Amino acid sequence: MNRKDIPARKKNIRKRIFKVILCIFLAALVALGGILLSLQLSPRAFVGFLRHSGAFTGKSYIPSFIADKADMVSVIQNISYPSNYESNTLDIYYPSNASAVKATVFWMHGGGFISGDKNDIRPFAMGLVQNGYAVVSINYALAPETRYPAPITQLGEAYQFIIHNLQKYPQLSSDKLIFGGDSAGAQIASQFVALQSSKSLRDKMGLKQTIEPQKIKAAVLYCGPYDLKGFDNVEDDFMKLFVQQIGWAYLGQKSWRETDAASQVSTVAFITKDYPAAFITDGNSGSFEIQGKEMAKVLKQNGVAVQGLFYPASEVVLPHEYQFDYLNYGEQARTCLEQTLDFLNASIGQSSAKQADRSPALQRTGG
Repeated sequence: MNRKDIPARKKNIRKRIFKVILCIFLAALVALGGILLSLQLSPRAFVGFLRHSGAFTGKSYIPSFIADKADMVSVIQNISYPSNYESNTLDIYYPSNASAVKATVFWMHGGGFISGDKNDIRPFAMGLVQNGYAVVSINYALAPETRYPAPITQLGEAYQFIIHNLQKYPQLSSDKLIFGGDSAGAQIASQFVALQSSKSLRDKMGLKQTIEPQKIKAAVLYCGPYDLKGFDNVEDDFMKLFVQQIGWAYLGQKSWRETDAASQVSTVAFITKDYPAAFITDGNSGSFEIQGKEMAKVLKQNGVAVQGLFYPASEVVLPHEYQFDYLNYGEQARTCLEQTLDFLNASIGQSSAKQADRSPALQRTGG
């Protein structure tokens, strides 16, 4: 090769490298533009990303103190309940050798209204059953394929199905009822319970009362949002995007903050003296602790008995849904279960045989 040709060849190579880099850069810009455009046109792309990210994967680890007593728990899985919506199945957990249960707990799983499954709460359900409760774990249609108020309606449909089929499921109690949920499920459960005790909410939603309020002995609310106005001042950019896209997916409108539905899902606005006693907890990092404390405050202002479990960040940093994460937050998760059981026993007029023997760490309450 002629030495005079070397500079020209190097120049051509540099040009080719520059073109490749430019093409990659332009492709990235086009892709980014497409993503940004899709986020403006529909919440489906963001929902798809969250579903595939594993962000809402349930905590399936079963701690030894529950696993060692697994034979105390029986379960009937994938029972279909009548509904006009999809994912209309439920599981029934009940004590294997008990002739009667203390109460029946209807539970709505978490998952940001867009994901999750009734099986995600299996360790928690087993813990309740081992202490004398029955649990009805409910699946419901997810957003954005199905929109609000479908999950509220389906919780009522699942309840009606159980009540109409008590002869088939004699393991369940029909007069001592508890409703609860985690994360999005906590919001759904809190609103469903408010629907039974607030005529104002029934009028706004155009729905009838499903259950006489006095039959609902308690509500258990883990890590849920209860006031959409609480999201108005979110500073974190990703959380802003998350709230906007999830609200759009669930409520069905891009400008969902101005809709009637947005006011209806803010349970704090519909608390009355007839709301049942409530147990509320949340983590203190990346969750809805402020809203949980506000919910507890409003309940107390209305004369409703409420027990809160909140940890200061100076003591321990707890994430969203810490109460189900026995693998990483075993002590706090067990404390939450123990305190929930004590609360439920008190709400239905029974005392806990183990309460007197518990260590101070397991009796901790907060905020």
